[in-house]
Amino acid sequence: MEFNLDGWTCRSAEHSNRPIHVHAHAVALLEPPVRIHAGDERRAVVQPQAHALIVTVKLAPRDNRIGCAVQRDMQRFRANEDAHRSVRRFVQGHPTERATFYFDLGSPYAYLSAERISRLFSDAELEQPEWQPILLGGLFARFERKSWARGPEREAGMREVERRARAIGIQPIRWPDPWPGNTLHAMRVATYAKSIGRSVSFALAAFRQAFAGGRDLTDPDHVAIAAAACELHPNAIAAGAASAGIKAKLREATDRAGDLGVIGVPSVVVGEEVFWGDDRLEEAVAAASASSGCGQPR
Repeated sequence: MEFNLDGWTCRSAEHSNRPIHVHAHAVALLEPPVRIHAGDERRAVVQPQAHALIVTVKLAPRDNRIGCAVQRDMQRFRANEDAHRSVRRFVQGHPTERATFYFDLGSPYAYLSAERISRLFSDAELEQPEWQPILLGGLFARFERKSWARGPEREAGMREVERRARAIGIQPIRWPDPWPGNTLHAMRVATYAKSIGRSVSFALAAFRQAFAGGRDLTDPDHVAIAAAACELHPNAIAAGAASAGIKAKLREATDRAGDLGVIGVPSVVVGEEVFWGDDRLEEAVAAASASSGCGQPR
């Protein structure tokens, strides 16, 4: 059974020495209690060993986050299957996974997904996904891939993006000149915006500057216009983008995405599944709905 432990405190029962395996990171023994810090966005898999563990879930006090306790109880495990059914029903009614939407502001396909992902999740009565900026160039380097925008598929890809924009009823695509440009500064600003709770509003404003307005986000002034649209002061975004902390967060987010199997954008991660491409957005929503308990309201 898998839980998202972002911001939780996990405690072991007395004498328990069972591990929680933290995906793509390390193994943490729950003796003493282990704090998984908010923002780590790690997954932990509780692995019962030879009918030795019972997994229970409960609402944590104060913040209504879901906590998990691992309790050693061989006799109860053998006798009480109802406990496991109750856990499964609880998890279905109180989903522990939140989908994550990975994007780079230089990607026109990510723009297409950004324009409709919130509506699709709302229509399915799902919690909105987390919007996570990452560096597409970093993924290219890691996975030894190249951009279609710099190869023989460029013209066909651009025409396909334009066709899709017409199909979903958004403004006609206006390509920045040059495109693709250098969006490193814009992505650092996006990371700063995320740190203060403006990830969605800034990303949409910047995407629209680029692909509806035809403005090159390599130019800091164009980035500042997008920031102003969501009430971010130019001095604040300049300082934020230049800070070592924001630069590190963007690098770490890109590395973490790669660890999860994200090789391009747009990608939506639901549980352990990666849905890469604008054409898989509906499939990602369907997976999120299934994992939430058949799309029941949260």
